[in-house]
Amino acid sequence: MTINMSRNQSRILIVDDDPGTVRALAEILKDIGKVHFTTKSTDAVEMAMSVAPDFIILDVEMPELNGIDVCALIKSNPAFNDVPVLFVTAHSDIDIETRALTAGAIDFIEKPPHPLLVETRVRNYLALKQRTDHLKKLALAVEQSSESVIITDIDGNIEYVNDTFLRNTGYSQQEVIGENPRILASGKTPAETFVELWSALTGGKNWKGEFINRRKDGSEYIELVTISPIRQPDGKITHYLSVQTDITHQKAAEDQIRRLAYFDTLTQLPNRRHFQDRLDQAIAASQRSKRYGVVIIIDFDNFKLINDTWGHSIGERFLCAISMRLRNSCVRAADLIARFGGDEFAFLLEDINDDYTEAARQVEICTQKILRTIDQPIEMNAVEYHITASAGLYLFSNSSDEDVDKAIKRAEAAMYRAKIEGRNRLCFFDPDIQAKQEERAKLEAALHSALVRNQFRIVFQPQIGTDDRVTGAEVLLRWEHPELGMVSPLEFIALAEETGLIIPIGLWVLKSACHQLRRWNNLSGWESFTLSVNISSRQLHQEDFIANVSEIILETGVSAKNLTLELTESAILKNVEDSIEKMNVLKARGLSFSMDDFGTGYSSLSYLKRLPVNELKIDQSFVRDLGIDLGDEVIVRTIIAMGQSLGLSVIAEGVETAFQHELVRGYGCHHFQGYLFGRPQDAKEFESNHFDQSSSLLFPNK
Repeated sequence: MTINMSRNQSRILIVDDDPGTVRALAEILKDIGKVHFTTKSTDAVEMAMSVAPDFIILDVEMPELNGIDVCALIKSNPAFNDVPVLFVTAHSDIDIETRALTAGAIDFIEKPPHPLLVETRVRNYLALKQRTDHLKKLALAVEQSSESVIITDIDGNIEYVNDTFLRNTGYSQQEVIGENPRILASGKTPAETFVELWSALTGGKNWKGEFINRRKDGSEYIELVTISPIRQPDGKITHYLSVQTDITHQKAAEDQIRRLAYFDTLTQLPNRRHFQDRLDQAIAASQRSKRYGVVIIIDFDNFKLINDTWGHSIGERFLCAISMRLRNSCVRAADLIARFGGDEFAFLLEDINDDYTEAARQVEICTQKILRTIDQPIEMNAVEYHITASAGLYLFSNSSDEDVDKAIKRAEAAMYRAKIEGRNRLCFFDPDIQAKQEERAKLEAALHSALVRNQFRIVFQPQIGTDDRVTGAEVLLRWEHPELGMVSPLEFIALAEETGLIIPIGLWVLKSACHQLRRWNNLSGWESFTLSVNISSRQLHQEDFIANVSEIILETGVSAKNLTLELTESAILKNVEDSIEKMNVLKARGLSFSMDDFGTGYSSLSYLKRLPVNELKIDQSFVRDLGIDLGDEVIVRTIIAMGQSLGLSVIAEGVETAFQHELVRGYGCHHFQGYLFGRPQDAKEFESNHFDQSSSLLFPNK
């Protein structure tokens, strides 16, 4: 039976065959805990198992089983070893008391129970049990801890170690008790660590740090250690507690992670991130010392050829061999060499000189040595491999605007210039060249978005026929940027070619021109009007060039016979056979071809007669000096005669004066284009200038 008479969580079991004694005890203990009781001694063990009491009161004399036997049965269960048992008896007998204490009792009280005496003893024994339970838990926690625990006296002599310590160190209890923890010392923990340790402990403070220790078998391990003073109630320090965690594997993992983060896995050299961190420190040091440092970026010349010819495994072995050679023979111990990736390496030299000229002279000598070192052949598998490198140098100083990214970017810009200038050389960073490159980069960025932002437009320059009437026009591209203004084609066409943007731009120009041509061809008197559209080399040699042109013609509904594609000699000569094949296919579909800037390339009758062109355009550079330069006159006459002999139409472009017009016409040319007949105009202006009320195409100056 249970009487829940207290909010306290202590559980008290009373076993007595006298109901009056049970009631008296329950009343006394009601404010101490939850009281459970039975008057049958045979039920005591089962009830104890069910209740799990914190305290047990037993009557000594009971029928069937006496209290001493009940106590022995309960205490035979290890779960009740620490549960206090208090006997209640009406008779004081030394033999009974001895037997009871032997069975596991802690004390006796006489019947009838005195309330104050019972309450005081139960409270005291429960408090003692709580402290014992607490200490037991603490002892179990220390014993079963995954960390090594050592307790020493004030002189550092070991008084206690737990099982984890014994497993980790390989020592036995007998071998370490009374010894000093220095038996674990490997000699590799810095002396400063021990100075800091004892400074903290003698000051009554905790200390935390790392030890490099040695086990009994001689193997080394790293421990993270926390040592704390143990104070007595009066504040006196009597012992030290050391808790040690084996972090050997953790440190190895951290080292591995650091190597992966800061070192190149192939060459074991520092990587870009490591270099950047060190450069940041070097720039700060340079600003303090006012002495120059240098970033050197090198890149092997034509390294791809080694990979392509001999395979990547040879390429990697070559890089490792070069790395070792550079590390051992080219730089000071304090200098840094890093691999940025691929075949690009970087050098950081600090504290060179406070004079720019002298610093530049010294780093040039060092860089030349690096280039000579790379230039030496490397033998692998009985084969000699030879390569050169290009180097870019940037000297940084005490300027307040220096930063890591800028320094690396400038050294790389200088390296790229070294490659452009012929390779196997070095170049210092040139701010003027960099400014031009930055402007080019800005222009390229703007060019990437110009098409989608509708910044391009097409204009038309009239072409004049034999009767001085407009027969067609050349389509020209204009870029009107909201901030840069009108960007000259001389600036952006070549850039579009280099970046490949000329392909989508060229398709847009062709499609826009065809839409306009369809509109004009539908006007009365304009049915035979033609447009000439420039086609770049990149466009021509795209695999889908024919498909793209055919699709645009079909989509816009333009008549192919009114469309001329202008190609330069250089574009055609990049792949003559491919050019001829594509031109023949499109010519069979009705298109015409004009060879633009004729005479400026490598004209040859052997291929010219094979090309399916309809027209030759005399470059304006030859027309400009007619009447002044006899050589230009000979070239113009020759081109006209060549065209006539091959049955081709010839058009002179760049005609700006009536004198030039009359001269060229006198040589036998009957088609013209130039400022004399009209500047490039938008569609609306073109119609206004060249379409009269009688629906005739006019030459306005006539």
